[in-house]
Amino acid sequence: VATVPQARSIDVAADGGFFCGHEDNGTDVEIWRLAPDGTPTLYGPPLQDPDVAAVDRDGALTGVPGAVLVAGACTSDPQQGCVHAVWPDRTSTIFIGPDAAFPNPGLIAVDHAGRVLFADGGTVFVGTAPGTWSIFVQPGVTVSGLGVDARNRVYVSGPDGVVRQYDANATLLTAAYATDLGGPTRLTYNDGDRFAPGLYAMGYGQDAMLRHVEPAGNTPVVSNLLGYGLVFGLDGALYFTHRPTPATAVHHVYRVVPCPGNVNDDATVDAADLAILLSAWGPNPGHPADLDGDGDIGPADLAAMLGAWGPCE
Repeated sequence: VATVPQARSIDVAADGGFFCGHEDNGTDVEIWRLAPDGTPTLYGPPLQDPDVAAVDRDGALTGVPGAVLVAGACTSDPQQGCVHAVWPDRTSTIFIGPDAAFPNPGLIAVDHAGRVLFADGGTVFVGTAPGTWSIFVQPGVTVSGLGVDARNRVYVSGPDGVVRQYDANATLLTAAYATDLGGPTRLTYNDGDRFAPGLYAMGYGQDAMLRHVEPAGNTPVVSNLLGYGLVFGLDGALYFTHRPTPATAVHHVYRVVPCPGNVNDDATVDAADLAILLSAWGPNPGHPADLDGDGDIGPADLAAMLGAWGPCE
């Protein structure tokens, strides 16, 4: 979809575009904004350590729809972390912190109840208003992944390959929602219908695989993918940032669909899908028939659909 230098986390914007955290490498940098057609631009003022970002799409947390919450270190002597709010006018203010309790948050999510969750080390914190935060949970391991579903249940993974599930009040629901992820993972939750609904985990250590975490605890492999951040877009596709080693190498954002061309999700690319594509011809960011993700349905999408014609494998 895009080449985005030093991209880390990724979250979806209300217009079908995305925001990405930006690894700073010692200098103040802006976060990344990806337009629906995949064009990347730097967004907001330079921040000290804007590694991870999450979008307050409806404004339930900040009161400003489209505000972006950005977490990372924000002072170095002593080291303290904070959560910035980057506003639609591209200015920013400190929303939470600075505080030594979270010197360098590395994960962030905005839930459906107007709260921001962020993690540092072995603690997940929660904020509900400017300057207001508390400890949400300490799972007993370094937190490597953080996900939230539509019921505001919170999923936490660690380097032990285990996912723990909590309710919105931090009560432990399942100590081993999944147990065989093979190492540290990033998490996201899918409420769409192009992929099976539920929790997804992407390894970024030795177990570099995308897995669907089923309610029964099974974790079938969806694909062999190595990424750093992942999110489901408004078009139902999975988007993830690829963070190579060393960190100074070029980073990319990739788009994954279960069966390219099968826009009505009936497991076959056929005339019904072609009719949908032709009826949506032209600028149409976020539409399932935008197979190349450039925000415009045109000849390239038609060629891709015809190339995938027939039953999905």
